[in-house]
Amino acid sequence: MTLGHSPIGPAYARASITPGTKHHHDERGELHQRLRSAFVVLEELYASGAIGGYGVSTWSGFDTGAFTVAELLRLAEEAAG
Repeated sequence: MTLGHSPIGPAYARASITPGTKHHHDERGELHQRLRSAFVVLEELYASGAIGGYGVSTWSGFDTGAFTVAELLRLAEEAAG
C-alpha cells in the first residue's frame, strides 16, 4: 500500500484557519474531524503492521491556533479506540 494514493496524503488534513474570525471555531472543528479520520487510517495501518508508527509535522497548525499538542494526542487516542 502506498500512502500517496490513500486519503491521508498531504492535502488530506490541510485547511485554512483564520484566527479571530467568527468561522474560526467551525474551521477548527472541520480540521479536527479530518485529522481524526486520518489518524483512524494510520491506526489501522499500525495495527496491521504496515507501519511502525506515525507523527505530525507542523508549525503553522500551532501558530494559527488550529490545534494544540494535547488536542492532537486526544484525536489520536480517539482514533485508536
